[in-house]
Formats: sequence, C-alpha cells, structure tokens
Amino acid sequence: MKNIRVSVAHLLVALFGLLIIVGFSSLGYVAVRESRASLIEQLTQFADSSMNNINGKLVDRLSPVEYQLRYLAQKDVTEVVDSRDYRRLGRMLNSALAATPQVLGLGFMGAEGVLTYSNRDSRQVMIGEWRQRSMSQIRYYLRNPPEDLVWMEPQWSSSLGRSIIPALMPVSYEGKFLGLFIAVIAIDDLSQFLADLQMEFDGVPFVLQDYSYRVIAYPGMLDQMEVKLKPGLYLPQMDELNDPVLSALANGKDEIFHLIKSSGLASRQVSVDGVQYVVLYRTLSGGSLPAWTVGTYFSWDVVSDSIQRVYMLLAAALALLVTMLIGAILLSRRVSRAVNRIVLAFDRVAHDDVYQVPLLAGSHITELDRIASAFNLMINSLRDYQSVKSQFVRYVPDPVVESLRKSRGVLEPQEVEATILFCDLQDFTALSQQVAPSDIVKILNSYFTVVAELLEEAGGVITQFQGDAVLASFNVPISLENHAERAVEAAKAIIESVDRQTFNGHSLNCRIGICTGPVIAGVVGAKARVNYTVHGDTVNMSARLEQMNKEYGTRILVAESTASRVSSVAMEFVAESQIRGREGGIKLYTLNNSASIPKASAVIQGAGNSAP
Repeated sequence: MKNIRVSVAHLLVALFGLLIIVGFSSLGYVAVRESRASLIEQLTQFADSSMNNINGKLVDRLSPVEYQLRYLAQKDVTEVVDSRDYRRLGRMLNSALAATPQVLGLGFMGAEGVLTYSNRDSRQVMIGEWRQRSMSQIRYYLRNPPEDLVWMEPQWSSSLGRSIIPALMPVSYEGKFLGLFIAVIAIDDLSQFLADLQMEFDGVPFVLQDYSYRVIAYPGMLDQMEVKLKPGLYLPQMDELNDPVLSALANGKDEIFHLIKSSGLASRQVSVDGVQYVVLYRTLSGGSLPAWTVGTYFSWDVVSDSIQRVYMLLAAALALLVTMLIGAILLSRRVSRAVNRIVLAFDRVAHDDVYQVPLLAGSHITELDRIASAFNLMINSLRDYQSVKSQFVRYVPDPVVESLRKSRGVLEPQEVEATILFCDLQDFTALSQQVAPSDIVKILNSYFTVVAELLEEAGGVITQFQGDAVLASFNVPISLENHAERAVEAAKAIIESVDRQTFNGHSLNCRIGICTGPVIAGVVGAKARVNYTVHGDTVNMSARLEQMNKEYGTRILVAESTASRVSSVAMEFVAESQIRGREGGIKLYTLNNSASIPKASAVIQGAGNSAP
C-alpha cells in the first residue's frame, strides 16, 4: 500500500468537477471585473518599472556630474582657486575628468573673468580671459551668484561646434565669491547613452526639455534628424526626427491611455499605420537635476501577451481556489495532519540544530510526498552545508572550495609541478614612512585589486598576501595547461598595468620572480586557524629571483625551468648565477621586446654574478 500514489489533481477533479462547472458561471462576472483590475495593476507595474529604470539610469548618468562639482567646491580646491594658482587648478580639473566620463569638459570661471578649462578630447588645459558671447547666462550668474548648483538651459557652443548642457557650481572662500565651476555635457553623448539603454528593454526612451516638444536626447538623434543642429537650432522638435510615433504625439494625434493608473506618470496612446503604441512620460526626479521630461514608448504587442497571461492566470486561479476550498472541506483532517507535520518540521529547522531535525515520512498523496522528499533533501543539504561551512572559514583561497566540498571538509596535501610567481613592490618601505597608515591601506587595496584581477584572468591562484608582496601559484590547486606561459603573461600584464596607472594618487613599481618546479600544496597552521598555501624550493626560488631584479636592473626574472616552457613570449638571457644554498648555477631570463619592461641583457649579458 505504501507504493500507491494518488494525484491531488486527479482526486479533486473526480470528486468536485461537477460542482466546479456549476459554480463557474456564477463566478463569470467576478472574473471579468477582477481580470480588468488585475490587468490595470499589471500594466501600471510595467509602466512604473520601465520609467523607474530609465529615470534611475539617467540619474546615475547625471548625478556624478553634480557630485564632482560639489567635490571641487570643497575647501581644499577653493584654497587653490583663491590663491589664483590656475596651472595647479588646471591639473586638478584634468584629473577630475577621469572620474566623470560623461563630462565633455570641466572649467572654472573666476569672478574677474579668467577661465581655466580642461577639455576631455584634447586633455589640454586652457587659461585665459573669457570672451565667448554665446554664454551670456554665465555672465549673469557671475553678477548674481546662485546659492547652489544650477543646470543651465541647453545651448549651442560655437567653440565646440556642438549642443551642450552646462552645469554651474558657485565657489566661495571665507565668505568671498570666487567664481563658478562649470561642467559641460554634450547632447549627442546623452543620446548615445539612451541608445545603449534602449538595448536593455523593449521601449524607445527619449528626453524632452520640460514638457515642450524640444528633444534633448533620443537614440541616434543626430542620425535621425532631418535638419542638422547648428547655431540657432540647438535642439530639434519632436516632429523633426524621423520617428512617426513622436511626430504623431507632437501633432496632437494621441489620446489618453486609461489602463495605466500611476500618479506622476502620464500615459498616451497613438496609432501609426494600424499599430498601437503606448507613450509614457514624467518629470525627471533626483537631487538637483533639471526638470526634464523623461519618456518612452513601446508597441502594444509588448504588453498584449501579458494581458492574455493575466486572463489565463486569473481563470486558473479561480478554478484552483474553488477546487482547494471544496477539497479542503473533505480532506481537511488528512491534509491538516500532513501540513502540521511539515510546519512543525520547519519550525524545528528555525529553532533547533539542523542535525536534531528528523526527516519526514512519505505520503500516499503525490504532492505531499514530493514536499517531504524536498524537505528531506533540504535537511541533508543543510547538514552538508554546515559541515563545509565550519571548515570553509579556515581556508584560503576560494578555488579550494570545490575540492573542500567534494572531500567534505578535508584537504590532503598534494605534490605537483607548478609555476610560482612572487611579486613585490619596490621602495614601498620608503613610501610607508611618507604616507599616513590609512592611506597605505588604500594604496595596497587598490594595487592588490589590479594584481589579483590579472592573476585570476591568467588562471593563477593567490595563496598569500605578505605585506606588500603577492604569492601566486599556477597549476595548483586548479590544474592548468601551459601554466608557465600563463604565469609569464600574467607578470607582463601586471608590470604594464602598474606602470600605466596610479594607486590612490601614487605611482608604484613592482618586481616579479617566476620559477617552475615541484611544490607541496596544502593546509598549514594551528588547530583553530589554518591557511592553504604552497611550499618548497620552487617557492623560495621565485622569492629569490624577485630580489635579484635589483642586481640585474630588471623588473621580471624568470628561471630557466620556466623560460624553457614559454613560447608565446620572447625571452632574453640575462645571466647564469649562483644561488646561495643551491649547487650549480641557474640561468636567468627576462622578457624581451616589451616597452614597459627594461632589457637587462644589454647591461650584464652572460654575467656570472652570485646571488646572496
């Protein structure tokens, strides 16, 4: 009898099918009324979600401009402005552009008429008297300083040959008005942003100036315009775009769309060539941003499928509700006992140790039997998770997790051939004496983030962070083909990346040693706290090679055991050197034909120096 399984669907349909048919007609009126309400709710949620998505992305695009201007208006920068050190100010503006890629240029207009401006395209700083007549609004704000950040009206810039939107931030120092910081956004850049945003959903986004018909941004606006932008025509009208939907809206060929009920959101519908479109728009909201009109439109086909699904789900829900009510009356005792067992079991999961929770017995009803099976599977998974979790917090790095899970919390030492990369910062001790401890942490975090990403991209696993040094292994604990080549390529990428950028405002130099050979990988430490790492002469040799870079004037030193396995990167012989504690000499190589890595062989080609 235990093997007999009866489906709830079959049981209830057989017992109560006649009653459902009789009662369905009486529910028809309720179904129609409720389906319309549900449809309106679904469409309203869809409209709100779409508009919130566009509004949020646009706010995220523009807010950094406001944050950057407020940052520039802080005391440290205003002191530079007050000192009239315009060259230093220009460098600060040039640096600030890196944090705001949406900004075309940053400038400061002094109250006396001196303009310091940094242009993104040229990365040049211009300093001089201001004589541009087309920016009369700036002259007004110089005479009447605003109290806070101001977004100006879109206008044409003769010097840039583009339509722009300037944002102004007043600057004062010790009660004295010094001038205005200016951030410039290009209209065409904002349209390209909408073009990228359009790929995320089915609608066509657009931005209007207030509730007028002038278009600030539209996907591919410059390509869609019938007349190109020029002085006197810095924004197009909606009907000047080759968009039939916006043209119909501009010409009043629209009507209210009654199936969307959302406060602050206007919804219209237009018909173009027999196709219905829904147009949504509302005022941009977010901080001190301008009161633009943000909108989108989409074809009725986008939501028609959801309307059909609403009716189908509504009908199924009503039928299921009737079935469940009638079935609950006849099967209340049996089902309630089974449900109570499940509820009590879940209650014990919430309050007791998972190992003390008993497994549920099976049921003759298929669905309840599946719930019991799922519950039992959950309990067993939770027990496995607790076992792995108790061990996981003791292990580093993350790639060990899979092996840890498969072995249920136990990792045996393994001896493999691997390539070890040791990377250390040059002159970091001197830098630590010059920089505050909190800044040292920021510098190291920024530096380690870059190094870790490049190592992981190459397939390496970081086993230790030693002060300002990084120890990484290739081919353990994860098997990796061509591990020697990947380690060398990772070293090259690290040197080039570190040379190209700064870390919390500081330039860093690093040296790297690479060696291939046998290593022991395993868990080392105390009983309560352990660490997963690699050991062996290969590890020590990579650290020695990193130090020997100082003697040979190189940035990367590679042992012969590694260089002999590398074909993708040109290697250059440096020297054959004696290593203390090792018999015989070891041939050392460095990377050739790399602009960012100095060539050492030209200085000591074939030298037989001994390493300490």
